[in-house]
Formats: sequence, structure tokens, C-alpha cells
Amino acid sequence: MVCDRGRDEVAASLWRGLQEGLVVPESETYKFFQPGSREVKEIKEVSVGYRFLHDRIQQASYSLVPSEDRPIIHFIIAETIRISKSSTVLDGMIFDVVNHYNQANIDSLDTEKAWQVVKLSLRAGRKAKSATAFDAASDYFNMALAQIANLDEGAWETRYELMFELHVDIIKAKIAGACWNEAEQKSKIIYEKSRDRLDRAISLQLLIEQSAQRGEFEKAIEQGRQALGLLDEEIPETDIEGKLEELIVDIRQRCLPGFRRASGRHRKKKTIVELSEDRTKVLEDRRLQKILAIFSVLDAPTYLVRPDIWKFINGRSVQITLAYGVAPESPAGQVRLGQILCGRLDGSYAEGFVLGQSAMALSDPYPEQKCIVCFEMGLAINHWMKPLRENIDFFRLGFQAALESGILLYAGYNLMFESYYLHYTGQEISENLSTTEEYLRFSERTKNSLATVLLKGISIHLERLQAQTDCGTWRDKLLKPSPKKSLSMPCSLN
Repeated sequence: MVCDRGRDEVAASLWRGLQEGLVVPESETYKFFQPGSREVKEIKEVSVGYRFLHDRIQQASYSLVPSEDRPIIHFIIAETIRISKSSTVLDGMIFDVVNHYNQANIDSLDTEKAWQVVKLSLRAGRKAKSATAFDAASDYFNMALAQIANLDEGAWETRYELMFELHVDIIKAKIAGACWNEAEQKSKIIYEKSRDRLDRAISLQLLIEQSAQRGEFEKAIEQGRQALGLLDEEIPETDIEGKLEELIVDIRQRCLPGFRRASGRHRKKKTIVELSEDRTKVLEDRRLQKILAIFSVLDAPTYLVRPDIWKFINGRSVQITLAYGVAPESPAGQVRLGQILCGRLDGSYAEGFVLGQSAMALSDPYPEQKCIVCFEMGLAINHWMKPLRENIDFFRLGFQAALESGILLYAGYNLMFESYYLHYTGQEISENLSTTEEYLRFSERTKNSLATVLLKGISIHLERLQAQTDCGTWRDKLLKPSPKKSLSMPCSLN
């Protein structure tokens, strides 16, 4: 690749290192290229791979290369891979290619090639982010940002869409990695650079995510009101409960099977999925999509400190879905309305369960929604119709979906309630405590303040239960017969 020699020449050059065990062949095909082999000329398509026995051997070999020659070697390697490999193969080697470019001197490249390197850096960053390697993703995105700065100082004017998307990628990676200061700094940059109200709303949405994950719930709600205002959507200041009831009546009339018309006769109604089949406006309207996305990130803050707003925004989310079609954010609003109906204690839990099941089906293509839907199903819906132990499966599925999508906020939430429900369903105390401590370490590492507080609470509770069990307190109480009580009632002789 670098020395521009044939395979037989390369094999001959590596033969001594192979004999001494410093270089290791990756397959048996190296034997075709042993010195003196007569078969070399007859085999033209044999691929031979080698690797160093240990990283330190590679480092020692690298140190022998003069420092002034290293950039050009890195560049030749990167260019050869980029030009000679298919897109699929290149994707599998993207990190190596970008790292080689990063160690090469690309300032002298012509403009077209330099922008190709920028695209490769972005590609590497997004691949790292999808693999939940958030620190690496940030490095690749910042690498792309530095490369753009060298190419075009006025990129915010000439390449606005690229700069906006790149900053959003950086912010999301920083949020996932709990790097709050850098995420907030970049969020403020894109707010100031935004060309329209929709992009400003996107920047505010990212700030809401940061505030929510840090436990600053009132601040997150205020940012949410501001973002929705930019999109001509508002949260009522008064009579929120009354407006919620109007939403629920409208939704029941459209799709819920338990609704009976004033005439007393049932009418056949379509499901949410069926109703949305002929409605695609939400997929074409970025404003509607962003409204639903902001409703989604306001879930935790409003649920904890403003439950009236929480109920309203989820009812409104389902209403938008029914009117305009299903968006990626639709399943979350649907399952939360299901939770609201289950908690009304007026027999609406069957309707809530139907909404939850439909949300599970709708969320299949969207792991970022699946983690939310599973959390809500396990938390508040499934046990109204199914055994409590089944809730644990929802939390585990939700945790995996959260890792896959990089939404570590809900990864912590799913772990948190799995720990609680393991306790509710009778898991042995020491096992439950061990699991809880493992989940607590995860929540602390991801800086999820709410999950950390609640997991510490259940951990303390389990430690106390274990201590009482070890000393026999609970065993004695269970085995000791209850004293007989008199059936007579106390009375006054006055």
C-alpha cells in the first residue's frame, strides 16, 4: 500500500520478521509467498494480511520512521484506502482512514479533496455516536469543525446547513457524555446563528434536554414554553385540566373503542395507525415534527413538577397525530396518554392499555421512542391488564433501546424502575441490592441526577432490610405467633 510493491515483494520483505515472530499472518495464505515457492506466479488473486504481534512492536517500528516522513505516509495510506475500497468496506475502516488523515498534512490539499476529508470526519463521528462512543464522536466532529475553519472562515454564511447540523451533532454527543458546559456553549452558538424560528426552537430543545438531565426542571419548562412559542404552539396558563378533558373527548370520539355516542350506539372506529395511513402532513411539516419533539423532551420535567402540563402536552401530542399523521415522536405521546387514562380510576385503564400496545407497535422503527414507550408501559400501564413481573421485561427492552439510540436519560430511568419492580416482585434482597448498586454506578457515570437519587433511596432501603434479615428481626416477627385479640369493643361507662 505505502511502498507500492507487489505482494510477493512485500511478503519477502516481511519474511524475517515473520520468522522471528514479530509479525503474524492473518491466514495460511502467506505460505504461497514463502521464498522459493513455485506457486506465486500461478495465484494472482490471493489476499494476504499481516499484523504486528503486539502494539509495542508496532510503536517501535513506527519510531524508526523519520518524523518528517510520517505525515506523507499517513496521507498515502488514507488516500489509497479511500480510493481503492468500496463504500461498504470504507465504512468498516472509516476510523482508521480518518485517523490517518488527521496525522497527515492536509492543508496543502486542493479544495475538493479537503471537503472530502471533512465528510469522512463527519461520517466517522456519526458512526461513533451510533455505537455510543460519545467521546470519540465528539473528537471526530470537532476534527471536522477544525477542518472547515481552515477551509472557509465564513462557513456559517456559505455552508449554513452543514454548520448547523454539525453543531447539533456535537451538542448531542456532549449531552450523551454529560459534558454540560460544552453542550450549553454550542447550543448558545446555534441559537445566535439560527436563520429562522424553527432552528432557534431546535437550539432551545437541546437546552431543554440539558436542563432535564441536570434536574433543572422549572428551567426546562420555561425553555419549553419559549421554544413552543416560536412554533406558534402554546401551553395554556389557566384551566389546563378543562382543556385536557376537551382533548380526551376528541380523541375518544376518533379512535378509542370504549367511547359511546350520545345516541347510545357504538360506531366502528379506526385505530391510530389506521387513521394516520392517509395523513402524512406531519412528515412534511417540520414545525409539527418539532412541536412533537419538544413535547417529548418536556416529559420528565413536567411530570415531576407540573403534572397538569404533562397531561395536556401528551393529550395534545395524540391529537396532532390523529389529525396529521404519525411522526417519530408520536408513540411517546400516545403511551403517556395511556398512562393518564390508566390513572383516572374511572375504568379507563382498558383504553390506556390499548393506547400503550399501539404505541409499542408504532415505536418499532424508532429506538429513541422505544426506550420511552417501554419505560411508560412498565411504569404505569402493563400491570393493569398483565402480571406485574412482566413489567421488568419492558424496562430491560427500554434500556437496550436507550443505549442503541444514545438517550442515556431514559437508560437510567429504565434501570431505576427495574430495580424497584424487582423488589416489588420479590427478588431476593441481596441479589436486588447487588443489581441496584450496579445500576447506581451507571447513573452516576452518566450524571443522571434523578435516577441517581432514587437508586440511592432504594439501595438504602434494601441495605436496611438486609441488615434486619441478617439479625433475625424480620424472621422472628414472621415466625412469632400473633397474640390473640379480644373481640370485645372498648366502651365508656360514663
